[in-house]
This record gives sequence, structure tokens and C-alpha cells, in this order.
Amino acid sequence: MNVHQVVTYLSNPSAVIAATASGFYLSDDHGCTFTCQSNGIVCRYQRACACFFDADIYLVSTSKGPHGCVEAQLYRGENAGRDWELVGGLPKKIDGNILLEEPVHS
Repeated sequence: MNVHQVVTYLSNPSAVIAATASGFYLSDDHGCTFTCQSNGIVCRYQRACACFFDADIYLVSTSKGPHGCVEAQLYRGENAGRDWELVGGLPKKIDGNILLEEPVHS
């Protein structure tokens, strides 16, 4: 499996999320097992993910693939990433993949 990004946070170390070339995966047992949680997401090529455990919110970027006119989209899940809704306000067609970078803390 092609894994693009794996994220966890100290405030909830049992939860691990992964954006892969075949969907969004969630673990609630410190990464021992994962289940695909892509309900509501049209495309399965997921490039990046982020989580905000204080508010139980997940973000994942998805697209048709790695190259060309990939038509990237951003989804938000508020119930531990089990169901997703498209984030509004972005252009309808984005030609490149959306990367979610972690902020740098000084």
C-alpha cells in the first residue's frame, strides 16, 4: 500500500490516521490495526491528512491521482473521521494535490 502521510498527537496517542493511495485509514489502538474510513469521499487517492483532537475534527485531501488534472478536494470529518463532507469555499477544480503541512512551533 502506498502511504502518503501518517499523523498522531500526544493528546490522543491511541488514535493514528493515514492518508493512502487507496483511502483514509484510522486506528484507535496505537496503530496495531487500521480500518478504511472513506464514507462520503468520492476519490480514494488521499495525499495528506490532519487531525484536531481537541475538537475531534479530521481533514483529508483527496484526488483522482498523483499527476495531471487530479481535481483535488478537501474533506472534513467531525465524528472521528467515520463520515466526511466536502469543504466549501475552494475552487471546483484544483489541478494539483493539496498538501496539509504541520505548523512549525518555535
